[in-house]
Amino acid sequence: MQKMTATMVATPTEATPRRNRGAAAIEYGIMIALISAVLLATLALTGNSLSALFYQITFLFMG
Repeated sequence: MQKMTATMVATPTEATPRRNRGAAAIEYGIMIALISAVLLATLALTGNSLSALFYQITFLFMG
């Protein structure tokens, strides 16, 4: 059998290097802004029809 030896592997001391932290924060901010814009547009386009649907459902159950 071969003898197993431990070797030193170069591992970063931090999960994200410091020079990339700002860029990652900006990317997350842009993603959140885009998701928010899509949600707002969806609600703006379907808001009236959803309101009417909820009114009909309420009218059916409440009589």
